[in-house]
Amino acid sequence: MASKRNEYSGIDIREKYISSATVDIKNKQLSLLDIDLVETTENVIGNGRIKDRKLTSSILKSKFTKDIKKVHLAFPTQNILVRRITTLPNLNEPELAKLINYQIGESIHLPFEQSTYDFVKIGTVEEPGKQNDVDFEELTINDFDQEDSEEQMESPEETKDKKSDILFFATSKPLSQDFLETTTMAGFKPLTAEIRALALQRLISFTNKEWLIETEMVVDLSDEAIDIHIFTQGTIAFSRTMSISITEKIGRTTVLEDDVLSFNDGLVEDNVEVAATVEDVAVDEETEQYVDAVVREIEKAQNFYQYSLSRDNDELKRIIVTGKHAKKSINLLSNRLDVTVAEIDFTPILADDFTKTSMLNTASVAIGLALKGNDTAKKKWKK
Repeated sequence: MASKRNEYSGIDIREKYISSATVDIKNKQLSLLDIDLVETTENVIGNGRIKDRKLTSSILKSKFTKDIKKVHLAFPTQNILVRRITTLPNLNEPELAKLINYQIGESIHLPFEQSTYDFVKIGTVEEPGKQNDVDFEELTINDFDQEDSEEQMESPEETKDKKSDILFFATSKPLSQDFLETTTMAGFKPLTAEIRALALQRLISFTNKEWLIETEMVVDLSDEAIDIHIFTQGTIAFSRTMSISITEKIGRTTVLEDDVLSFNDGLVEDNVEVAATVEDVAVDEETEQYVDAVVREIEKAQNFYQYSLSRDNDELKRIIVTGKHAKKSINLLSNRLDVTVAEIDFTPILADDFTKTSMLNTASVAIGLALKGNDTAKKKWKK
């Protein structure tokens, strides 16, 4: 069946599996039509690259392309740098782009030999550390667009006594090219790519509208890693990945070779990265030991966020659990954590004849991507 104009898809490429989701959006009403999952015997991504683009494109083409054409993609959390900048003048985005471009390599240091980057202005601050209540704007990547779109120019004059509140994103240029080439070879037309945290935020905004308003954590549990994202007042404030090594019966530990995700909630002129690093923890097949590792990482992330980022007054209101291992972990997590642990309620977005309910959490990022609909990138990432 050919894709219809009101059907949109998302694809989430993980180390050892790929998930997809297709939604129908018509007259501001949406429904999840289908999700799918393909598991691979070898790692798809390693050392910050897609290992075999031809093989991966073949998998994508054979599994998904019949029903999917235009897609939104997500970069792995461990291959993204996210930084908060609150010291630049309150200018419009085109003027800020010039200033940030000048700062790259000087005050803004990127951990990639070849990088592509962009930013989004989410509001203004009266003074460093004091943020206005603003709506979160989504970041997309125009590397995948066929046409350039022009920004609407605002007044270039600086507003006195205010600073821009900016989220800055960067990733590896070779990885972004891998995603583009692999999906294009498979017959897709990639529309945008973004970080997984934003895809999950979008999903939750449709399914559980009262969530992510205060300080809340989203934990995405998969085979190869745990992604932890903290949101405060609707804005991403922290994001990290912890890799998991699975201890096999013979006692050998498989180490996942991933890049480091850094997050800096400091000033643009800071030279020291506040890094949320990728760690390796040996885990056997027992769910309790898996959950033990998850609990430790949640506690580390919470402590890091509250004390290292000077947010000690921000108590977590809720931990939202999703991902491939959400179902088997949520009850144990509820018993071990002194905070409300919740699962996404997908019911509001399901089509009447939807049957693949057991796969919903596994495909949660892909669903959030598909919900972007016909949104396309408005800015071109700098190279």
